[in-house]
Amino acid sequence: MRIYENPQKTSENRLPQRSYYIPTGRSEYNLLNGDWRFAYFKRDIDVPEKITEWDTIPVPSCWQILGYENPNYTNINYPYPCDEPFVPNDNPCGVYERDFTVTKWGKVYFVLEGVSSCAFITVNGKYVGFTQGSHLQAEFDITDFVTDGNNTVRVYVLKWCCGSYLEDQDFFRFNGIFRDTYIIQRPEGHITDTKIESKDGAVNVSLTAAADITLYDASGKVIGEAKNTDNASIAVENPIFWNAEKPYLYTVKIERDGEVITQKTGFVTIEISDKYELLINGVSVKLHGVNHHDTHKFNGWCQTDADLRADLQLMKRLNINCIRTSHYPPTPSFLEMCDEMGFYVVLETDIETHGFLRR
Repeated sequence: MRIYENPQKTSENRLPQRSYYIPTGRSEYNLLNGDWRFAYFKRDIDVPEKITEWDTIPVPSCWQILGYENPNYTNINYPYPCDEPFVPNDNPCGVYERDFTVTKWGKVYFVLEGVSSCAFITVNGKYVGFTQGSHLQAEFDITDFVTDGNNTVRVYVLKWCCGSYLEDQDFFRFNGIFRDTYIIQRPEGHITDTKIESKDGAVNVSLTAAADITLYDASGKVIGEAKNTDNASIAVENPIFWNAEKPYLYTVKIERDGEVITQKTGFVTIEISDKYELLINGVSVKLHGVNHHDTHKFNGWCQTDADLRADLQLMKRLNINCIRTSHYPPTPSFLEMCDEMGFYVVLETDIETHGFLRR
């Protein structure tokens, strides 16, 4: 059994999923979007050890949109013989490669925010890891693989894997690195994850390492602080509650060793009444919702932040207040826009198996 057909091995060396943030301050963020070297093969087994002929492809993108294979749409049927967890031996592969520079001083990470259907990563010719889950962030610690100066990252992207059986939705089928990819360099001993809950008149912050925490209201006024702690509860007198009409957000600023993590939070309660009403902050709310696919008429699954914001602005003009992310997690910035602009979100995971309905 090939690794990408093994349901018990859906990643290798990929770091655990964490809350989304791009650190600032004493950290470095290097967006790798742009032109990459690219080679397409009809079968992954035909990929040579040394590739001598390269095309150029933009990242993010979907290779079907750019002429490597024809676009494919299917809903109920799988686009290959159904023999789970196996996929066809003629499994197309796109190889992506580009150079980047590092002045090494801390921990260095490589992040893919979306890649379909699975990917193998190497840095400077050395194997780093493997990931499945097309719409998940895939983060790898590449500290031991990079050197000062010029480095080369290569990503082998396969069209199908065992996860493709779960990612069988009613949509156009595309492949490639279709969301942002970047390098982050961070201080040793940095915070890895954050948990922020706003309830009962307080903002509660849990961290994986001690830091200084400051809470601001929407006008930028400091409400409270906690120093050198990994667990804080900052009281908010008469908190303003978030809803779709008035999306009021507080800001949590976390500082450790010169690195800064900034996240937004809001107070909101969600309940079901004894009359089966949806109650937001105790008020009955009627949802006027839509399904949202990541779909662009020219770019396939690739939507820029400007594209996403334009979608949300159109929804606002049409008095839509709820979005179902059919049928997978969106790019994290989309959820931040929903918080900012005021949308209730039904957040779906990337599990839908239409192809088994006919069996």
